[in-house]
Amino acid sequence: MRMCLWLALLLPAILLPGCGGAGESPAAPSVTAEALCGQWQLYIEDTGRNAPAVKQPVTFTLLADGSFLCRLAESTPEETKGTWRLEGDKVTLTGVRQPSVVYEYREDQGPTLRHRAFDREFFPRGVTMILKRE
Repeated sequence: MRMCLWLALLLPAILLPGCGGAGESPAAPSVTAEALCGQWQLYIEDTGRNAPAVKQPVTFTLLADGSFLCRLAESTPEETKGTWRLEGDKVTLTGVRQPSVVYEYREDQGPTLRHRAFDREFFPRGVTMILKRE
């Protein structure tokens, strides 16, 4: 149960952060903080396997006051809180007891927030955390 919440908030921060490489993303779209407010669903994609992204039982609700709620909807629901901020096309989520994680806003497959991370042992080709508007 707590594994998904851990993946969403802590895993990206402890893995080596993946910054977009050459040709990875087109010019950044223009987005406003108001457009980001609302609910986002977490998906996880094993980048190296070219498999489809897998929906996780975790949602993020970005609020207009710069805070967010992260809900794990399993048999025993859990909720964490934090803050978020927008700088250009980068959205930084900071949990109350977790380090900050930077997501990139993209529109190429609908509005998404993406964070790509690497780990030599577990995800040598990368894993992408995707927040999709639902």
